[in-house]
Amino acid sequence: MRNSVKANELVTRLIPVIFSGIGFLFLMVSLIIFLESQSFKKSAVHTTAVIVGFQHTGDTDTGSRTIVEFTDTKQKTHRAALSFFSSTFREGDSLSVYYHSDDPTIARAEGQFVVLLSVFGGLGGLFFTIGAVILLVSLRRRLQKKRLLENGRMVDASIVEVAVNLHIRVNRSHPYYILCQWRDPSTGISYCFKSENLWFDPEPLLTALNLTALPVYIDETNPRKHYADTEKLKQAHGQMKY
Repeated sequence: MRNSVKANELVTRLIPVIFSGIGFLFLMVSLIIFLESQSFKKSAVHTTAVIVGFQHTGDTDTGSRTIVEFTDTKQKTHRAALSFFSSTFREGDSLSVYYHSDDPTIARAEGQFVVLLSVFGGLGGLFFTIGAVILLVSLRRRLQKKRLLENGRMVDASIVEVAVNLHIRVNRSHPYYILCQWRDPSTGISYCFKSENLWFDPEPLLTALNLTALPVYIDETNPRKHYADTEKLKQAHGQMKY
């Protein structure tokens, strides 16, 4: 049980790092593709080719390579197989290509660069952004927690309920959180506070420790900025024998 809790906590910390890492890798691949394509274009000749056929793989009707024919600057006709295919391609269609000046059989479709850059750049940007946002939110929460523990006002908030966070799932498990309430005696306004996620059911521990309230550190200028202290529960859970 304790090992699974630690494993789940580790996974939640690693998720944004993994997302950012994958995104960064894809962005690097897209950068390499861009630089390689620019290098190829500098030494290549641009022309318009005509699609004359397709190379198919296996028994499928989907073409994996497009065969094109074009004329070079010396009016010599060449054929080249492009690693680029679209279901919209038809024989006789025109296609913008770049071919190597020393070896015209080495050719690439102009749209090929755009597709690869769009795929790797788009996915890379998406994954990196998701990971970065999660990391920034996590960092912001840690800084707020540190600030509240050092300068916040501590109040005892009555425990209302223990709930399951169905929005998060790791290793087929959902974390728990504690909802508690505090009424500001100076204004009469009641505030509801939510603890951080706990990868164990705190209900038995609350009963065993006879806890009916949690210490909550609040920002006096804005009590909605808070940190519900569950360290006592975590320590008790860590000392449990299974």
